[in-house]
Amino acid sequence: MNWNLFNYPMNPPSASNFAAEHDALFYAIVGQALFFGLLTFALIVIFAFKYKKGSKADRSSPVYENARMEFWWVLVPTILGLATFFWSTKLFVDMRTPPKDAKEIFVVGKQWDVARSTSKRRAREQHSARSG
Repeated sequence: MNWNLFNYPMNPPSASNFAAEHDALFYAIVGQALFFGLLTFALIVIFAFKYKKGSKADRSSPVYENARMEFWWVLVPTILGLATFFWSTKLFVDMRTPPKDAKEIFVVGKQWDVARSTSKRRAREQHSARSG
């Protein structure tokens, strides 16, 4: 999936098979945050003007409970959160599970010593920064 919005390169070229899927998840999370943030901001502005001091808004019977609104208020973010969780979990499991035909390589790495099962040679060179 290519996320080039308006032909503007948003990301560097993919360096893995998983980058496009992770980018899609990232943009979905950012989109949700922007949507709910802008919705909250818009409602604050709308209600600030509607109920400002001196307006003719009806304040005679304030609503203290609304079970239907509270139900949806809780259900929608819960569903979105769970969907995001399961989507990200699937991506994580796919990324961490090696393919069936993957070659297994045994490597031992120590600070100045690297040994591989495929080579008899060991890297024992010391690299240090020179102060000058």
